[in-house]
Amino acid sequence: GCSFLYFGMIAPSVLVANASSTGADLAGNTFAARLFQCCLAAMYTGWALAASGDAYKSSIKARRGGSAIATAGPFYFLRHPNYTGEQLLWAANFVSGLAATAAVGSRTAWTSAAGWLVASALGVLGIFFVLMQATAGLEAKQQQAYGDDPVYEQWKARSWKGFARRILPSEKSEK
Repeated sequence: GCSFLYFGMIAPSVLVANASSTGADLAGNTFAARLFQCCLAAMYTGWALAASGDAYKSSIKARRGGSAIATAGPFYFLRHPNYTGEQLLWAANFVSGLAATAAVGSRTAWTSAAGWLVASALGVLGIFFVLMQATAGLEAKQQQAYGDDPVYEQWKARSWKGFARRILPSEKSEK
């Protein structure tokens, strides 16, 4: 369960460490190195987005009460900046493992990393599934709590909910 998910989520770090130990130039000018560097920036951006979303939401709820909804700051365009930020972080983490493996520059690097590559793919797919479920659940909860509020409807119309798992009609009737 969860331990395998965590294993898959850190697997790209193993790929990066393995690439570094072979002398791969991850700070250089090759496509793989530049992609790796972009992934690092995207991971930090995702982390900052998630953290700022959580901090902003906490400050709004502390000032206005637990039932207040955040529609400004990082929530202006993103209904769930914490989940969106995490998705960016974990997707970039996965691609960083691919880029690091590519930076090694040999076919044997790919075959020797196959197990870690599979674990990385399962990790990113797993965390995306978890975050998409959480997004869908929070969307439904907010709709129930704020659905009649015109401010909520305006915010919902201008903001992106992020990647969410579609709730099937059979699942709606179970609730």
